[in-house]
Amino acid sequence: MPVAQNLPTGPPTRTAATDTGDFDHPPTAAGSGPRASVGLPPAPALHRAGRWRLAAAAVWLALMAWLGFAGYIALPSGQLGSDAMLGFAVFGTGAAVLLAAAVAAHERAQARLAAEVEHAWVQTRHQLQALFTSQTEQLEALRRDAHVDALTGLATRRHFLTQLDRVLASGLPRLGLVILRVCDVQGMNRRIGREAADHVLQTLAQTMMQYPHRHDGCLAGRLNGTDFALVLPVPGVARETAHALVSAMRVPMVSVDGAAGVCGGVVELAAPVAVAMALSLADEALARAEAAGAFRVVQADHAPPDPPLGEATWQQHLADALQQARTSLGAYPVCAADGRVLYLDCPLRIQLGASQDRRVAAHWLPMAARARLCAQVDAHVLGLALQAIAADGRGRCINFAAQSLGFSSFVAHATQMIELAQPHAGRLWIDLPESLALERPELVRDVALRWGAAGVQVGLEHVGEALARVPGLPDMGLKVVRVDSCFIDGAAVPGAADLRRHLRALVQVAHGLGMSITAEGVRDAADLQQVWSLGFDAATGPAVQPMSPQYSG
Repeated sequence: MPVAQNLPTGPPTRTAATDTGDFDHPPTAAGSGPRASVGLPPAPALHRAGRWRLAAAAVWLALMAWLGFAGYIALPSGQLGSDAMLGFAVFGTGAAVLLAAAVAAHERAQARLAAEVEHAWVQTRHQLQALFTSQTEQLEALRRDAHVDALTGLATRRHFLTQLDRVLASGLPRLGLVILRVCDVQGMNRRIGREAADHVLQTLAQTMMQYPHRHDGCLAGRLNGTDFALVLPVPGVARETAHALVSAMRVPMVSVDGAAGVCGGVVELAAPVAVAMALSLADEALARAEAAGAFRVVQADHAPPDPPLGEATWQQHLADALQQARTSLGAYPVCAADGRVLYLDCPLRIQLGASQDRRVAAHWLPMAARARLCAQVDAHVLGLALQAIAADGRGRCINFAAQSLGFSSFVAHATQMIELAQPHAGRLWIDLPESLALERPELVRDVALRWGAAGVQVGLEHVGEALARVPGLPDMGLKVVRVDSCFIDGAAVPGAADLRRHLRALVQVAHGLGMSITAEGVRDAADLQQVWSLGFDAATGPAVQPMSPQYSG
């Protein structure tokens, strides 16, 4: 199988020519396929032997039938005696027995061949699965090296700030930022020892990680040796969360070091705001908390956001916008390395209430999910995309929320829309969240195979965090993986060799499974050149310059 040629057999190795790293690829030799590896007899020999036996038996039977017929005609005239007829009967019986034996031998040979081929196929599948498991384990190790703090398991500073920048630029109207600082880490190292102090830091990290594990959109990272950060996508809970974390750490810290402490700085952010401003506000609050003493929390002020809307109001605004068609699709080019526009990314924009602006998904999607309107929104998006493809023939990519696919009625309705839209569905790309493939792989496999049969290119978006842990990825029927921008930013920086090794491994896993790979949201021209050198098939983002006229959302 072609996949086997792209799977590694050993640990990742580095080449002398590049610092991006690579996987070893063993050379393949003729005759080393599954059949040779298990000692199967040549299939043509089995077929020839069976054919000769059947042919010989058929000729014998035909001869005996002719002789018997001749004897039947000659017997009334007295030209043949009873002994001759008995001989014909014996020979005819022998021919029938020979034919039956030949048929049985042929069937046994075919059954043996089928069993040996099945055995070889099972062995081959096991070998491929073992090789794929080995490669994904290496991919996961490279991801952790590039983006995870070795001591605490939190995101590194670079990776966390990249994620924070993306969230702040996404249009999310309000969010909370918490920075916790462990006081006097150097003094704690002297008082209780490095190992015990590291255990305190790990305990704090584990406590913080409960939030990203339980709530989508939360981010946690380690900024430096003493500072830890947490992003909360829900407004109004940052101060309460910081107090809960500080209180949870009081007993574990004081019990091992009476002089230890932790304090927190909190800021409720209103978009738009830059990363530097967000960190500055949180640092200001943190400095005031440190001055107040250990286990204190202080919140800094920021410009208030738009007046909050209640859940019922949000739900009514969304329903009205869909019913009145106050929606539109963006059009952002996804390009190959030579600048060809492969298709268009088409995020949904919605005009809510009396506002004349059409808001991006980060503004309304959390409330749509809370109101369980994602299926209705995604069905609307699918209809808009199919209409646009029918109008101009351009390929378009849309994305579906995980909540939508949880409704069997939505999957059935989307399938019907796709089947009725032929042949335009062959120009449609549908992205599903990487997290959905990790949590419900059988669901993703079902829709990928069902919609793929209609020509749709089904892929995973925001990939990079968990691809190596997706169960059954080789058989999922996916065509595309799109790597999250937070794994792309900074790829060209000289000191980012670990990041490049991770990206190279993602490319090799995707290509090894017959999937194309796209870089999302590339903002820097140097990063874009690095993306092409690593073997990506496509890219999108501000740095991408298509050959055809520009598109805008």
